[in-house]
Amino acid sequence: MIAYRPRFSPTGPTIFPIANTEIRPRGRARGRTITKENDMTEPTQDQQDEMLDLLRRTHLWIDGMQTAGLDESIVVSAIHAALVERLLRAGGAEKAAQWLQAQATMTAQLGPAMIAEMRAQRR
Repeated sequence: MIAYRPRFSPTGPTIFPIANTEIRPRGRARGRTITKENDMTEPTQDQQDEMLDLLRRTHLWIDGMQTAGLDESIVVSAIHAALVERLLRAGGAEKAAQWLQAQATMTAQLGPAMIAEMRAQRR
């Protein structure tokens, strides 16, 4: 499974898969090189907080595009296509497929619980 490091940019969220190659992060992580040895599979509390903040901002970004008149399915499809392009560039086809398969497995296993939690938060 490929670990990932999300970050937010003015053009939207980007997710960098961690492959066997080095990735030079920007922003808060500038100056650190992420390699297979420190692939962040166990995020720190700060990283988890940053990820949750990114998730919140991503939802706001999608909401903003919907407010601007874009259909949600088009927005989500475009984000997915951009993610796949980034995965392919960073790790190649095989690693991208492995990461996407791991995400699909996780969604299948945890999806019902996540839906229940989202519904509970709306109340």
